[in-house]
Amino acid sequence: MKKGTKMNEREERRKILEDTRGELLGKLISEREQRSLWLVKLMDIDDELEELSRWERSLELST
Repeated sequence: MKKGTKMNEREERRKILEDTRGELLGKLISEREQRSLWLVKLMDIDDELEELSRWERSLELST
């Protein structure tokens, strides 16, 4: 009986650990995706700032 109880406890513990591991991996993937989105937004902002700088320079040259 004790052996069966120990086995059940270990199986339950394994299940808890696997579930927790899955949750953490999901969060990690989500955070990576979020960082990727932030990087894309930063690149878009840099591109727009560069375009504005070129536009301002062209105005200065034309005056």
